[in-house]
Amino acid sequence: QRDRNMTEKKEDRKQTPESFGEILRNFRKESGVSLEQISVLTKVNKGQLLAMEEGRWDLLPAPVFIRGFVKLYAKAIGKEPDELLNLFDQISIEKEYEEHKEATKTKEKEKNKKGYLLLIVALFVVIIVSLMWLSSHRKRSTIFISKKNEESKINTTSTSSIITTTTTSTTTTIEEAKEEKGIKLVIKAKEYTWIGISVDGEKQKGLFLHEGDVITKTAKNSIELKVGNAGGIDIEYNGKELGSPGKRGEVKKLIFPPVKKEDKKEENL
Repeated sequence: QRDRNMTEKKEDRKQTPESFGEILRNFRKESGVSLEQISVLTKVNKGQLLAMEEGRWDLLPAPVFIRGFVKLYAKAIGKEPDELLNLFDQISIEKEYEEHKEATKTKEKEKNKKGYLLLIVALFVVIIVSLMWLSSHRKRSTIFISKKNEESKINTTSTSSIITTTTTSTTTTIEEAKEEKGIKLVIKAKEYTWIGISVDGEKQKGLFLHEGDVITKTAKNSIELKVGNAGGIDIEYNGKELGSPGKRGEVKKLIFPPVKKEDKKEENL
């Protein structure tokens, strides 16, 4: 009866992720169950349970999956799932998602603008350097070439230009080959899902994807990908189509480049 009264009082005020997480934590402490025990009973990662109690929805998958976590959490601490689910439904998760999506789009636009400006500056510098080189080269050619051996000097200059062009072409090919090394990951959303991405060991960033969304990530060493709905995406790794990494509603953690079986055995030892 006391739990129900407490729940009703909490329902009187508008719920937020933080206030809902506080309710979960208080109920858990009253039941005397630790997060480790709940993780074992529900098979839900301890970090995700802690994120629920702290109201950190940005670290969790889509709301439909969070709702399932809440139901399992309630059973683990001996509470009626419907009571906690009613409180959970009061939180405007979709509004928070839309705000997050808009913020992500704004950041992407700013990055694109900076990229275009850097490209324009680079092209301008290349043009200036090329003009200076051509001007200097013409002056040297004018001084050096005499009337008597003009034809032979022109042929020599043409040969030098061919060698220079070939060297430049070879250098460009080598540079392009270097750029092709690394990792390129393209994620294509087939339906609503949540993903978490970590590039070269950086802090994981969570994103919500809708059907038709496409995310491209590049890295020098590795990319770690966590998916809340494995059947809701297709993956392209370094130009190779891998398809969906799992079933619909399945939570998956992937590492690129994939860890070889021999490496896994050594890690287990």
